Amino acid sequence: MIQPVVATLRNFDELGDKANDIAVLREFVNSHFNPPGTELVEWYPRDWVDFPSTFLSIHDYHHRRWALHLHRIWRDLCRRVRDDVRRHQDHYSLLYVPHPFIIPGGRFREFYYWDSFWILKGLIFSQMYETARGIIKNLAYMVDNHGFVPNGGRVYYLTRSQPPLLIPMVYDYFLGTGDLDFVMEVLPTLEKEFLFWINKRSSMYFGEDGKEKFPYYQYKARLQMPRPESYREDFELVHHLTKNEDKVRMWSEVASAAETGWDFSTRWFSQSGEARHNMRSI
Repeated sequence: MIQPVVATLRNFDELGDKANDIAVLREFVNSHFNPPGTELVEWYPRDWVDFPSTFLSIHDYHHRRWALHLHRIWRDLCRRVRDDVRRHQDHYSLLYVPHPFIIPGGRFREFYYWDSFWILKGLIFSQMYETARGIIKNLAYMVDNHGFVPNGGRVYYLTRSQPPLLIPMVYDYFLGTGDLDFVMEVLPTLEKEFLFWINKRSSMYFGEDGKEKFPYYQYKARLQMPRPESYREDFELVHHLTKNEDKVRMWSEVASAAETGWDFSTRWFSQSGEARHNMRSI
């Protein structure tokens, strides 16, 4: 955002009905917001080398060549957040993190929790331990500042998380490096994230006799509107619903499905009934 929040909102309100004109709206966006991606800078990972010794364990020539091709992509996908984001967080949708990280690529310009788990495994095999440690520190920074790891590195992801993989990530890092001191350093943060899932995403199932009880965890995003990153799709998804409470429930269920990391697979589709095999059954 180029101008302060108050000024941006005031200028938009002054447009009135003119905001329905696509050309006017485009001009407003161009004059009040920077182009996508400008909040990040490309970063060359200092721990990248041409041929990590671990790749010698790949004996098949074609497989090793393919793996080395992937290894080279790390250089293209490494980013660092501009310090201006830290100083003016209210001007950006990007969440500030202090260390360089790997982005998924394409239109995904920010870090994602689920993706970071798999990225870390690749970085460890590539012996890029400094970059891997920085990614873990970034996620720990999220926990320390927001109480949990959000779905991704945008303010509109602060309504939900993704599968709790930070603890397995630290374990993978320890197996690759043997760095017990780092594990002890982040252990309090790991406990803090675990408490989030206990306090915010767990419930109790009682048996038929009402005495036997079983704790369980549930993906349950508390969102009462379309997901900001998929607003149009979610808005159109509920067009057949007439009651507002039904729309709100649908939006919450869709966001909860996104929290699972499986957004969206047929895993959540009903296999019977009127709405089987479509999104309405989520």
